[in-house]
Amino acid sequence: MPRLLVAFLGLLVADARADGYHHVPRLPPRTAPAPPAAPIAAPMLDVDTVLSIDELRKPPRAQDEEVLVQLIANTPDTEVEEKSDFYFRLGTFYTQEVRAWHVRAQSLTGQPRIQAEQKAKGYLLRAVKTFKALTDNDAFRNYPRLDAALFSYGYALQAGKYMKEARAVYDKLLKNYPNSKYVPEAHLVFAEYFFDNHQLADAEARYQMVLKFPRSPAYWYAMYKVGWIDLDLKRFQDALEVFFQVVQATKTDSAQLELARAARQDFVRAYAEIGKPDKALAAFERVDAQAARQMLATLADLYVAQGKVEQARALGTAVATSCTPQLGERARATHLDGEPSRAERLYAAYLTCFPDAADRAQMAYFHAETLWAQAEAAPDDEHWTRVAEAFTPFASSDPEAALAAATAARWANHLDAAVDLPAAAASPVPTPRPLAARDAPLAAALAAALPRLTDGDEIVQAKLGLAIVMRRANHFDEVARLTADVVEHHRAHASAELAADLWLEAMLDLERYDALLELADRLHADTAFLRDKPTLAANLAFVRSRSLRRH
Repeated sequence: MPRLLVAFLGLLVADARADGYHHVPRLPPRTAPAPPAAPIAAPMLDVDTVLSIDELRKPPRAQDEEVLVQLIANTPDTEVEEKSDFYFRLGTFYTQEVRAWHVRAQSLTGQPRIQAEQKAKGYLLRAVKTFKALTDNDAFRNYPRLDAALFSYGYALQAGKYMKEARAVYDKLLKNYPNSKYVPEAHLVFAEYFFDNHQLADAEARYQMVLKFPRSPAYWYAMYKVGWIDLDLKRFQDALEVFFQVVQATKTDSAQLELARAARQDFVRAYAEIGKPDKALAAFERVDAQAARQMLATLADLYVAQGKVEQARALGTAVATSCTPQLGERARATHLDGEPSRAERLYAAYLTCFPDAADRAQMAYFHAETLWAQAEAAPDDEHWTRVAEAFTPFASSDPEAALAAATAARWANHLDAAVDLPAAAASPVPTPRPLAARDAPLAAALAAALPRLTDGDEIVQAKLGLAIVMRRANHFDEVARLTADVVEHHRAHASAELAADLWLEAMLDLERYDALLELADRLHADTAFLRDKPTLAANLAFVRSRSLRRH
């Protein structure tokens, strides 16, 4: 058969092979739980820590509602001062309830959570009705706490996710009371909404509005959140400078110690991105001399969690808090909690820290499982190659590991490189050669695992994986044997078409034209097998016509 035909059929087979290879492997890791999306780091504080309306943070008192409702009903509008204050107090009570039920809902699941959210919505409707009666009535326009009422009104609407309505209320506050002490808080609540929805440009603009009020209790919190925007946008140097300012301004203020602690932690987070390990202690001492050692230990933990073990080692004695056997316990706990990305980094750090550990093999297997979970979440050649390399050392003793390695290797495509076709003057049949160093252990492991596999899908995957490894080294007799077994005994499998193509290609490479034609005729006659395989059908027709012409 002309080599041009071989080359052309090789291209057709490569196309079919590409279609057959690119699917997510079925094999799950043995012990890893199904992972949710990895959580993203978030600021330690929220807006409630700086709201200046203390009433909103107080627990509601149920007896207040009945009394205030009666007082409002029995007080004429002419008693402006008293009635407006009753409205304000009742609206504040409802807002307290809205906040309390929202907080409670976050700790619940299922029907109890739904009921808590319904409770919050019911109190929200009453808060809106109450504040609207106060703020829309001209008779109460001189109420001295009307700006506070508008802020509480907007806060209640925002807590219920009615942002359009909340914006209107806040805008009324900003327009009618530009000198109110609640103006920066109004900007802050908007900034928090934008930040939580990752509208960082809008959030930063609102935080900057808060920073126009340096005497506001919200000032340094807003500055802290600007630092977080810098972190999110990878402006790490800017983040360092902002967190430094926040720590200096708050570390001696008893009312803001929580903010100072959060800013110190996040200074370390930013430093881990761009700072030098050998300069860390001096940098932390400039931030807060008393907390510098603890900051150094935090940096060591961050380095280890990010897989930066060498940077952690460079910290010297501080890494002792991280590079300990407890690191393995943290890795396993994180793995079981369904955080594969973080667990993978912790396993990698443990394996680097303790190369001679008694449980090294088990930890390495768990590490391979976390790599599998990451590859499923981001399926690309690099991820699947790492999976194949991680499982291969276990393949000779564990059939499941052998299958995992073979499946990952096929998915990564590094076992799927096209075989170089010989030149016209070369030997007509390629000579088998020793397996490459990276393929020999995998081939041995797959061969050892095959007799112990009982699941049909696993058998098919293992045989195809072994066939592809052998094909790379021109062992076409073995390729033909393995793929023939798949086609003959697992013809209903989704990968049977790929096996048939590889079988045909092996016959071509071996130049066994009589056997090739017999195979093509036999497969061509199996209309049920070819029903949904137009590419294979075309290949068979092409082989039959050219092979007959060759004869």
